[in-house]
Amino acid sequence: MTQKDSARHRPPVMEDVAAKAGVSHQTVSRVINNHPNVSAKTRTVVEAAIAELGYRRNTAARQLVTRRSETFGVVAHNMEHFGPSHILLGIQEAAHLAGYAVNTVGLPEVSEKAINETVEYLLAQQVDALVVIAPQEEIVRAIEQLHPGVPMVAIGDIGAAGVQSVGVDQQRGGYLATQHLIDQGHRNIAHIMGPTNWLDAQARRRGWEAALANAGLEPGTLLVGTGALNPAIRLGSS
Repeated sequence: MTQKDSARHRPPVMEDVAAKAGVSHQTVSRVINNHPNVSAKTRTVVEAAIAELGYRRNTAARQLVTRRSETFGVVAHNMEHFGPSHILLGIQEAAHLAGYAVNTVGLPEVSEKAINETVEYLLAQQVDALVVIAPQEEIVRAIEQLHPGVPMVAIGDIGAAGVQSVGVDQQRGGYLATQHLIDQGHRNIAHIMGPTNWLDAQARRRGWEAALANAGLEPGTLLVGTGALNPAIRLGSS
């Protein structure tokens, strides 16, 4: 097989795009990386050459140069539930808009061992950052001990020292919902909460209790979900 035949059978590389477009290797690199210092005409020519040749950027080679994988690692659990699954969709959308891929690993169980192994796996994939969907107490306790060496953000109403997090003020939400019912004249107000080890559920319950206490009312019936499709557990009633 001649050198020309060999080139025809291998995947196109950046030098092939440069030759096809009649520009330098550096110019192709600038177009691929969306550098502003490229004229519209040159960008069009290079993009046409990329499309014609079917060129795909060698992400492994790029990672060796930049030491960045442009990938987020996401640790998740209970993805069959509405909240965590939609959080993941939001992460994927935001990452895509920023030019990042997402490597999601579901926890087989909620334990310190499982969390540590999952984080180590993602770090071995050279992820640039970690996102932990942390609705449960056990997950928060485990990540408080982590020192992954890359930026890490937990999602949830966790209130853990030393862990950067983002989440909804669930306690305030529970308070406002209860206060709205009080303002409507209701006095016997029940609450249906999520599983007791879910931090968001705990926070919403605190908001319900605080609003009732401020109004001088006793809590109504409290029903606790189990996280499965079976009846709630009644903890108490008024």
